[in-house]
Amino acid sequence: MASNTVWLALISAGFVYRDATRQRLPRPLAWAGAVLIFWIVALPCYLWQRHHHKPPARLL
Repeated sequence: MASNTVWLALISAGFVYRDATRQRLPRPLAWAGAVLIFWIVALPCYLWQRHHHKPPARLL
């Protein structure tokens, strides 16, 4: 059971890092680390932050 939780945290952290870099959120590595260590609290916080984040305007 514990190994399933570890795998879930690892996979979630990888997806969070990839998504945070694509969304241009500040400190994507910190988000991924927080999700890896504090999965049950950090993942909902990340999803909330992602929803409320406005990405910077792209230059041509």
